[in-house]
Amino acid sequence: MKFKQILQTAFLFFIFFNTSVYGLNNKIIARVGTEIITNLDLKNEIKTYLVMTRQQINQENVNKSKDLAFRSLIRNAIKLNEIKKYKVDKYNPQDLENYLNLISKNIGADRSNLKNFFKLNKLDYEKFRENYINELLWNTLIFSLYKNQITINP
Repeated sequence: MKFKQILQTAFLFFIFFNTSVYGLNNKIIARVGTEIITNLDLKNEIKTYLVMTRQQINQENVNKSKDLAFRSLIRNAIKLNEIKKYKVDKYNPQDLENYLNLISKNIGADRSNLKNFFKLNKLDYEKFRENYINELLWNTLIFSLYKNQITINP
């Protein structure tokens, strides 16, 4: 337990050092279990939402989507805590590929250009992909917990 506290403290010092040296303004705005949410996470979530819904990035749209994005980050953090708690690590990779293909189609890009689309819009592709993997892991968890309570009437 002490090792975990030391590791968390060292992590927080590392974040503080990096933000003060490089002039980044990254602040923790919420903590959900063991997960932290920073203002940069919120900014990325808002921007991703606006770009994916083809809305213009302006202050009005940012203000409108801020609450939605924050709630989404909280839900994702709760899910991630539960995924870690139950040690879920399996999902269907084909579901991930199907989702990424669907996103590519919706934004009018080839699947091979999806990373470039994110890069051009200054979005974090890996974080986007990781979030969907967590969603798939969450689905696996829910199914494994409740599969015995499900009945299908043909």
